[in-house]
Amino acid sequence: MSSSLVIILSLTLRKTTPLLLAALGGLFSERVGIANIAIEGTMLTGAFFAVIISYFTQNPWLGVLAGMISGMGMSLLWVWLVLNSKRIRL
Repeated sequence: MSSSLVIILSLTLRKTTPLLLAALGGLFSERVGIANIAIEGTMLTGAFFAVIISYFTQNPWLGVLAGMISGMGMSLLWVWLVLNSKRIRL
């Protein structure tokens, strides 16, 4: 019984860490007054490009780099859209 509980807790911690980090990023953006509703999309875009680049180059480190670059690109697109829009920020 004890070993299955440890397995469940370790899997829960491992699976929820990316979502908790995304929620923390959303919390910071909310604190400065900008609602970032594209956090999950940024994460999905980074994961997509990481898998695609890793598959075609057979190099996982290039996949990690591609994931980071695509995530930064999506974030820069979001910042540009927020700063150049004439709407009221939430």
